[in-house]
Amino acid sequence: MKVALCGFSQGYYAVEYTRYLSEKKGIIICGVCDLNEEDSYIRSCAFISAKAFADELETELLHTVDDVIAVKPDAVLLCCETAQHTELAARLVRAGIHVFVSKPLSFRADQVDSLARAVPKDRVVLCGQPLRYETGIQELAGRIRAGEAGRIYSIRIRLCHEAMIHQAWERDPARSGGPFGTYGIYLFDLAQWFAGTRLRRLYASGINACTPQIDDPDTVFIFAEENGIQFKLELFSAVGLNMPFIQAEITGDQGLLQTDYACPASTLYTDHGVYMGSYRTSDMTKGEMEHFLSCLKGKAEPACGIESMRYIARCIEAARVSMRTNQFVAVWEA
Repeated sequence: MKVALCGFSQGYYAVEYTRYLSEKKGIIICGVCDLNEEDSYIRSCAFISAKAFADELETELLHTVDDVIAVKPDAVLLCCETAQHTELAARLVRAGIHVFVSKPLSFRADQVDSLARAVPKDRVVLCGQPLRYETGIQELAGRIRAGEAGRIYSIRIRLCHEAMIHQAWERDPARSGGPFGTYGIYLFDLAQWFAGTRLRRLYASGINACTPQIDDPDTVFIFAEENGIQFKLELFSAVGLNMPFIQAEITGDQGLLQTDYACPASTLYTDHGVYMGSYRTSDMTKGEMEHFLSCLKGKAEPACGIESMRYIARCIEAARVSMRTNQFVAVWEA
């Protein structure tokens, strides 16, 4: 299987995804593409030059999407700026190439709609969502499905991640989506996964507390109710500390399930006792790539596909409207 990297803007992810696949038996990295970005830009994002990375992997250095298509990869890791994702992904799938897109696919529903129209039924588009592959989150979802907490009536998810401000494109909400466009994917995707239902309307409040470099909310609170479940989703990207990265609290009529990005992976509290989960061991980057390979082999369906991202982008847009109007707002897609 021939795989190419397209773009270095996503930095750590671009490099780690490609390095991991380069070590897999039966996979050839057939090129890495810098999208004609300056060497200083590539280094600021990925801490390595495009040329040095191509040399490390003993592959060809490419400069345009046309160059990528010309080397005829079976699949491409698309790690460019977020605002470029859907346009470039559409070009690649139209050329018959499977695509993995770094999170988030997009923070705009119209862009996701445009990509959805371009994807042939036989092409895989997997949207990056690292937390789908985190041990504690996976275990928590499984314990919810197993009914350990009983009937769920409250879901609280709290994400703590410093705002990305190191590159100019990250500081521009039109290019990156800002903190909320970047991390809102986690909140809305996990909420629908845990609850097994999608939000029809929501209320959001947001401020820029600590990152004046970005003209966008870095602290956001979202409230919703659906099918008798109360949702409280919280983003804190205005802090310099990344721990705890993710906290989730699921309250049911039989107990309280929690995960807080520590060991054990999850804990159940009931009237009868406390029940610990497994030891947390996660490498989310490897998990994403293994899942992508399974999708390419027809052994799995994308955990986060275009339809999921269409819903998530609409949630993000509805939340932004709610922040402006101070009212509950309907999500475009029920």
